[in-house]
Amino acid sequence: MRILHCCEFYPPYVGGMPEVVLKLSTIMQKMGHEVHVATTQDSARSQKPIVEIDGVTIHQFEIEGNISRGIKADPAEVDRYISTVTDKSFDVVVLFAAQQWTCDIALANLQNIPGKKIFVPTGYSALWADSYKPYFDFLNDAIHCFDHSIYLSSDYRDINFAKDRGANNFSVIPNGAAKGEFEPPPTGNKIRTKFGISDGTFLLLSVASHTGIKGHKEMIEAFDTAEVSDSTLLIIGREEKEHGCSLECQRSVKKFNLNKTNQESKKRIILSSLPRSEVVEALFEANLFLFLSNLECSPIVLFEATAAGLPFISTPVGNAVEISRWLSNGLICEAHEDPSHSYGLIRAKTKDASRLIELVKKDYEKEYKPKAQDARKLWLEKFTWEKIAEKYLEVYQSTEKSNSAISQESFNKASSSLLTQLLKDNSALHQEIDNINTSHSMRITAPIRKSRRLISHILSYVKKEGAQPQ
Repeated sequence: MRILHCCEFYPPYVGGMPEVVLKLSTIMQKMGHEVHVATTQDSARSQKPIVEIDGVTIHQFEIEGNISRGIKADPAEVDRYISTVTDKSFDVVVLFAAQQWTCDIALANLQNIPGKKIFVPTGYSALWADSYKPYFDFLNDAIHCFDHSIYLSSDYRDINFAKDRGANNFSVIPNGAAKGEFEPPPTGNKIRTKFGISDGTFLLLSVASHTGIKGHKEMIEAFDTAEVSDSTLLIIGREEKEHGCSLECQRSVKKFNLNKTNQESKKRIILSSLPRSEVVEALFEANLFLFLSNLECSPIVLFEATAAGLPFISTPVGNAVEISRWLSNGLICEAHEDPSHSYGLIRAKTKDASRLIELVKKDYEKEYKPKAQDARKLWLEKFTWEKIAEKYLEVYQSTEKSNSAISQESFNKASSSLLTQLLKDNSALHQEIDNINTSHSMRITAPIRKSRRLISHILSYVKKEGAQPQ
């Protein structure tokens, strides 16, 4: 098959979605398929608009943002992207993650895509945000124009959105962890040696970029109050100094490590940013994975912790409860909703998180380590990316090109209505940005005027089909 995967970011950019698309793309290419990826230009990858890496053809575009916040790009780049997704030679076009430009521009041209159309929305983080209401009103219709959708959980806001609107052409395929990275396990104690952590020290590990919504604040508080002497919390994550929580975390960690009580108890916190290979080694050398994130769809790191034979503590974020059940691993700490955010953020109850940390350390050798080792066997049997990629391919191959559940005219009217509404409502382009700290949304503040021109440009493609804005 000739496959096009569309995603906002792709490695070397670090993140969950880029890692998913990388794994699926490279594995499918090795299985004999021709795989292409459409993504954001990254100079660390190449300056060329099209480059081949590990057998996968990467189409790079200098485009940022989304329809609701505003799009930053030259109209010629938008034209080039639309030409790519509507290329008749692709057997299947897969849109990974809603609310970002590769999806949003394609959505407005959905019925012009000749290949099979597969949607992997990954959560709808802004479903309840007022400024995204026109966007999700449009998806009420657009969801029926895909030939198939793939959800990462059987009970989350994105799949429930589809169910509530009568959609039934979908599959549930979980995330996973790569066999090539986690099997066989690395040897030695490279990470403990690097940071001066003794073999007998109980090592808690967190892997999460400092975006401000990964629960670093609650994690540090929980570790601070937990009565676990001779313990180290290693926090690995990409810094986000301008808009994330990096500076706050640095201040909190410095205060923690200077505290005499913590020094006497041999408790300390280390902040670091490590290459991927060392992250995997850290997972194998740790005793407990701590994940108190505020907002997720389906956290890959819980699969990766399990792949390393590591017990985890997580908030009930995304489908963490379901993942814990699938893997027979992990503990879920209590959390409460954060009413100050419209995105549906949750916050760990740090007292309960502290209790669970103490529990795992106390019964680690007797209960939690053996249980995690059994869970690792289950991962190897069912949740490697190689097995997950086979499930995706089965969907790609078995899905039939269907007639849309709504007419071309109705779709064009809905698409035109979305775009013209955003043209009228300048506030929809920038509201909610200040309500949530994310790794990239805060950097995308394209001028209103330019965003309006680009939306008008995208709208022109819809109008070419004969439908007029409502």
